[in-house]
Amino acid sequence: MSDLACTRPTAKYPDGRTGLRAGYLAHWKAKEEPCAPCREAHTAHGRDRWANLTPDQKADRREKNRAEAERFRANSPELVEANSRRYRDINRSIIREAKSKPCADCGVSYPYYVMQFDHLGDKKFNIGAIGPTASRKRLLAEIAKCDVVCANCHAERSYQRMQSGEACA
Repeated sequence: MSDLACTRPTAKYPDGRTGLRAGYLAHWKAKEEPCAPCREAHTAHGRDRWANLTPDQKADRREKNRAEAERFRANSPELVEANSRRYRDINRSIIREAKSKPCADCGVSYPYYVMQFDHLGDKKFNIGAIGPTASRKRLLAEIAKCDVVCANCHAERSYQRMQSGEACA
């Protein structure tokens, strides 16, 4: 039998609480990472509560959350800056990892700072400029739309596109 808090029997739950919101709370009280079924039960509970709110209650909740976030940012600027820095550093490492491949055109491996993203499809944002602050989902989606090429091959591609009348991304 597992040693997770949600599996331990109680008077109310003789078979344990795995997959229930009570199981999630048991994990929380035990200061342990919740298992997947308990995490899903907790998420579903929150979704159900949100779905049952009236539009006015939802607006009030959003305003309350916005005000709380504003207070937190005002009272903890060092923590906010540290979190922002950590988030940017993680995104930069994702970008550098994506640029660690050899050039898609010439096949030569260069350092990350020589490699560039060549957008092939619809470009939502410039990865170098906005990538460090974009959400991971948006960042990875934008990287997936690109070929990674060295600066020389990227210049050649852009020139060829310009000569043929294609839009440069």
